[in-house]
Amino acid sequence: MDRTSSSSVAELGEGDGAAGGAKATGTAHQEYAEALSLSSQPRKRRWNIRSCSWSTLDLLTVAAIVTALLLILGAIYMHLKQRPHLGRLHITRKEKEKELVAVDTESLPVSLDVAAGVAAQSITTFRPSVLEPSGDCLPCIAVAATDNHPAMCGGRPCGIYRISWLYWMDAQGTSDPDSALTQDYEECVPVASCAEGLVRSYVKRFGYDCDGDGLIGCRDHVMLHLNGPTGCRMGKPLAALAERRMNKCFTQKNIQ
Repeated sequence: MDRTSSSSVAELGEGDGAAGGAKATGTAHQEYAEALSLSSQPRKRRWNIRSCSWSTLDLLTVAAIVTALLLILGAIYMHLKQRPHLGRLHITRKEKEKELVAVDTESLPVSLDVAAGVAAQSITTFRPSVLEPSGDCLPCIAVAATDNHPAMCGGRPCGIYRISWLYWMDAQGTSDPDSALTQDYEECVPVASCAEGLVRSYVKRFGYDCDGDGLIGCRDHVMLHLNGPTGCRMGKPLAALAERRMNKCFTQKNIQ
């Protein structure tokens, strides 16, 4: 073999060695890249799981807030829906202001605050059996209210018991609902017999142990008539003049 052939063979050997080295290097790089890819896959999976967990928590939080708001709105709706059942509390402000303006300042005031009394009746409490005012008690109620003189309420006669329009509204339904006279406020209250029926009905409906002595008697009826159901239940004392008139009548009628 000549020198030229030997040189060519050597160059071919060197070329094959270089190609083999490059191929080995490429294979190593490819394996390294695959290893990196495999090592990154669990990390991505963990990140996705964490992202899903945060999304679920956010959804639960939003659902809880929405549920709470719905419950609040439902409670408000039920409260507003039950308002008409509070009896006299549902009267318009203009009607009550008109009645208050019509008060005769020269006579003793009879409480018009019947609303809270009607609402208070819905509360279940211990309540002694209510006694209707006796024949001797009725005159003492009139004496305590007006000294048994017919009174004027805002230019309109309201009788010896000084029965307001709201008082009449709460009593006439159970007094004598079939009587045309009872159903007419201005015609009924000046008539003694019709007014007495209203007082009996009112006491029977709202009767309470106003003075807290465990019994319901004429004193309680007077306090209820003058102070209204709310003042009665709160134990509001009578005005000094009404107290003197009542005690004097009790002495004359021998009422304890």
